[in-house]
Amino acid sequence: MRLSVTWTSGDAQHGMQVHDDRLVYVLRDTAGRPTTREIAADSLATVDYAPGTDQPVITLAEHDGTRTSFPCPRKIARVLYPAIKWMTV
Repeated sequence: MRLSVTWTSGDAQHGMQVHDDRLVYVLRDTAGRPTTREIAADSLATVDYAPGTDQPVITLAEHDGTRTSFPCPRKIARVLYPAIKWMTV
């Protein structure tokens, strides 16, 4: 694993693990129910970064058209975005 980060945005808890061959994104809602999304590196088409007013938003776009967007604190985005971006190069 190259990177593992967790953060809170609103009442939800987020987590992202960046591996050499995949991303694992976990969202735990206000009731504590986790939703896990695993994205293989070769299915990731683009990664976008939008500065946002309160928090940046990172959007993952897959080759099949699936898009996953999530807000995260700037300090985390500064590390997380480049770590994911290298997977699309």
